[in-house]
Amino acid sequence: MPDPGPTTAPQASMDEIIEDLKKGIDVTSIDENLKLTPSQRFAKFISFMTFLEGVRKAGQKARGEA
Repeated sequence: MPDPGPTTAPQASMDEIIEDLKKGIDVTSIDENLKLTPSQRFAKFISFMTFLEGVRKAGQKARGEA
């Protein structure tokens, strides 16, 4: 018997799935980040990565690896 190929879910069930996914998502941070320019978002990213590097170094120091 030939493979009928991929099937798609009815639109109503796709809408239900999307609504279920949205329930646990706080889009406040997304909205705030989208208000920033690409340069501002990149600067925010660099700041976060610098913070993570500090956390990593503190962990190494606490474990006696530094």
